[in-house]
Order: sequence, then C-alpha cells, then structure tokens
Amino acid sequence: MKHMNFRSVRTALLLATLTVLAGGAALRADDSKLLNKDELRHLIATAETPQDHERLAAHFTAKAEQLDAEAKEHMELAADYKTNPNMHEMKHPMSAQTAGHCDYFAKSLTKAAQDARKLAVDHEAMAKQAAVHERIRREPSEKLGK
Repeated sequence: MKHMNFRSVRTALLLATLTVLAGGAALRADDSKLLNKDELRHLIATAETPQDHERLAAHFTAKAEQLDAEAKEHMELAADYKTNPNMHEMKHPMSAQTAGHCDYFAKSLTKAAQDARKLAVDHEAMAKQAAVHERIRREPSEKLGK
C-alpha cells in the first residue's frame, strides 16, 4: 500500500511537470511581443515616439500575461501538494516540493503581473502624450507650408 502511494505521488509530480513544461511552450508562443533585456533597456532609455511607448506597453502586457500563467501553474501545484501532504513539507518548509513554496511564488508572480500591467498602462498614456506632442510640433510647419 505504501509503495502504491509513492507511485501515485510520483505520477502526480510527473504529470505536474509535464503540465508546466507544456504551459511553458504555450507561453513562448506569444514571445514576439516580448523584448530581450538589451532591447528593453535601450527602449526604456530612448523612448520618445508613440510607437516606442506602444512597443513598451505591448512588452509589459505580454510579460504580465506570462507572469499570470506562471502564477496559475504555481497555484495548481500548491493545490496538488495540499491534497497530498507529505513529510517533506514538515521537514523542509518552503523547499521546491512544498505547497508553501508554490503559494509564495504564486503570490509573488501575481504581484509582478500587476506591476507589469501598471507599466503597460503608463506607457500607453505616454504614447498618447507623445502623439499630442508630435501633432503640436507638426502644426506650425504645416501652416507655414500652406
């Protein structure tokens, strides 16, 4: 009976791992909107046009979606660990094989997703403001050209 319980836990962990890996592959499907670290740093330092800020907003929106998906995975794993508690949880709280670890990361990732969404909203507002500034700069030259 004890051997069967270990086999069930091992199977559940294998399925959870495969789910995480499959979810990770799905996350990479929308990576086209994500900037790499160098692109992000450069664009943050030099963004002036509406297009620059829209690109940053798209990056932070995609990042928030990615973080939400990772948080969901940790929530599901935490629920699995809670339904099958083991001695590892008591001996090594917060280790990678515990509900506490998964709960902690689910909360942290959810907060990071909220922060990324706020940055996206901020850059959307900056894009609108930059568009207004561009129109104002063009108007005098357009009037002179008439």
